[in-house]
Amino acid sequence: MAQQPGVDTSRLVVIGRSHGGQTALGVLDRTDKAVQAQPLRPKVVVALYPGCSIYHRMWNYELDAPLLLMIGESDDWTPARSCVQLREKVMRSQKDAVFEMHVFPDSHHGFDGLTPPHTKMNVASTRSGTATVGGNPVAREQAHRLMFDFLSVQLGVPLRLSHEERYAGHQFELPQASGFAAVGDTAALPASEKARARYEYYLAQQPPKAFAVTERGGWYLSIGAADAMQASLTACGKVKCWLYAVDDRVVWHADPDKRIDMAKLVRKER
Repeated sequence: MAQQPGVDTSRLVVIGRSHGGQTALGVLDRTDKAVQAQPLRPKVVVALYPGCSIYHRMWNYELDAPLLLMIGESDDWTPARSCVQLREKVMRSQKDAVFEMHVFPDSHHGFDGLTPPHTKMNVASTRSGTATVGGNPVAREQAHRLMFDFLSVQLGVPLRLSHEERYAGHQFELPQASGFAAVGDTAALPASEKARARYEYYLAQQPPKAFAVTERGGWYLSIGAADAMQASLTACGKVKCWLYAVDDRVVWHADPDKRIDMAKLVRKER
């Protein structure tokens, strides 16, 4: 990353989820000789539902940068208790550390995901061999807000978008409904049966969201992001695709010349 043009190596951020969150905590350990040997270190670290027990058991674990840790109160894969104990331990020995932590009620492992909570089998690291994984919409939104606020403060950079602009609206002008079909008419979708099944999932999600259809009958979708239209079209890669629906309106046209691709997106004035 540091070798890429335009990257400010003094403001690198590491973000990790689950096992990646545990790795992020390892990157932060200033007592680790491997960390000490690194010429570049992160300015800020964000860890979501990490495994904290290995670091809680260490007698000399210390933070090398500000940390935001977020975890679910009902997490039965990487329990919040170990992370709470880790924070208490760090703050006793390293009183100047920036260690912000949030435990979200009624939230499981992967609380920032979009799938409903479900039981995952064959989990080797739990006594039962199972774990509950799935999203909590309230915790997801709170976590997004907390993360951007934390990064803004620690990096000394104001947010370009407000939370409402980032998560409650689109960065691009909302296309007019085309009248091609009612938004809930899955049979009208000009794509495969698999695409129609995925479209039903799309219909159940909250805006901002966008659903794109490819020339080959495939689909791409983006949910919960201000750039949902751009993201769904970008995901098509080299395959031609167009927007079918945005939020709760169908914007698809039978006439190919009227369909909305990347070139027809109009960014909102800020």
